[in-house]
Amino acid sequence: MWCLLRLKARTTCLKVWAVVGSFFDSPEHLRAPTGADVHLRGFSTFGIKSLRVFDYKKCSLKRYGIRMEKYSKLQVFLHWATFILVLFQFLSPSGIGEVFKLRLENKDFEVGALVSLHMAVGTLIILFIFSRVWMRLSGLVPQYQSNGQRSLKILARIIHFSMYGVLLLLPITGGIAWFQLSIDARNIHEFLRPVLLVLVLIHVLASLFHHFVQKNSIFKRMWF
Repeated sequence: MWCLLRLKARTTCLKVWAVVGSFFDSPEHLRAPTGADVHLRGFSTFGIKSLRVFDYKKCSLKRYGIRMEKYSKLQVFLHWATFILVLFQFLSPSGIGEVFKLRLENKDFEVGALVSLHMAVGTLIILFIFSRVWMRLSGLVPQYQSNGQRSLKILARIIHFSMYGVLLLLPITGGIAWFQLSIDARNIHEFLRPVLLVLVLIHVLASLFHHFVQKNSIFKRMWF
């Protein structure tokens, strides 16, 4: 019974994602082994169709050798939209730091439109990152192109999940600092800002390494 409830919940999530992804006209970028005996679930968005099937004996979702050739259009959209939102957070003069200091000193303050926008964008980033983490943990990502180098694959995973973690913690700690007037949360928030910049720099350099040194299609996989 528990297994069936888990399957029903996951199936519902996939249907929701299929409806959302249909607005992006996301094609399937899949490749299956010749003659593979695969039962299709019928969800095409993000390559969900054919990517996973239900194994009734083990009561789990199981891979059958089918892989995504590139990221779906919705995944590409989430990637670049997150980048633009983060860039906006770093470059926009929201003035939220000054307002926070006034609140700590019990002085008069005014919450301007840029402060509200800063918090709204942070909330949107949380939603985007949760979606991307869910898809990655569900295996809805292309195979990593490491040219057989296991150490590079492990390093890439560490960097990816570190970025996801920092991108989640930044708006969360910012929200705690703002609504609870927590200095500790504010300090963590400020500390994570340069950490994210370092992780993004490593991510960009790694992408350039893949493109110019290993000469693989890593840029094409993350574009429309």
